[in-house]
Amino acid sequence: DGVSTLSVSGRKGIALWNVPPHEPSKAESVMELQRDWCLSTTIDQTSRWMAWVEINEIHVWDLDAGVERRISAPPMLQGWHGIAFVPGSDSLVFVSADGALEVWDVGLDRGVRSFADPETMHAPHLALSPDGKWLATLSSSDAVSIWQLAEAREVYSFRPEGAAVWSLAWSPASTELAVGRNDGSAAIWRLPRVDAKLAEFNLQWQSQP
Repeated sequence: DGVSTLSVSGRKGIALWNVPPHEPSKAESVMELQRDWCLSTTIDQTSRWMAWVEINEIHVWDLDAGVERRISAPPMLQGWHGIAFVPGSDSLVFVSADGALEVWDVGLDRGVRSFADPETMHAPHLALSPDGKWLATLSSSDAVSIWQLAEAREVYSFRPEGAAVWSLAWSPASTELAVGRNDGSAAIWRLPRVDAKLAEFNLQWQSQP
């Protein structure tokens, strides 16, 4: 009934915590894995799958069976915040080593979709909106792009941020994107406002369903 939370400690490994709703002080560690150079982690909505990255290789743990599941997904770009589960599915989305976007079903161990031309992505950071509709990526170290995941279509590229982007995060409503920069600053893009501004010039990128 609690919330599963993952934590990574560089070269020390991964910890999985169960956090009771509204009572974070009563969090309990339910599993620890000793791994080298864990750079990013994620867990799916049903708490069935846990995935993490060691250098540039994706690993998957079956939480129901309590075993690691070997997958043959292609290597990915090195870096933090590079993997995310698609809501309502067993699929991971990530940036592959050749700079393309990959969607990989970890249960069936097969590729679902590969999109974006190779070398399109130059950084591994990405963020998938809670509703699974929008994927935020970096087309360069400081420029954010928004993709419509179901159609594998890039719908907008924001102007360069002026500093390297180190993190991306969506609001719970999937309408705002927070962008963290390496100079300590941050920006928030509000998609309805972007829609309204584009409409003034008879342009639409349709962030609304």
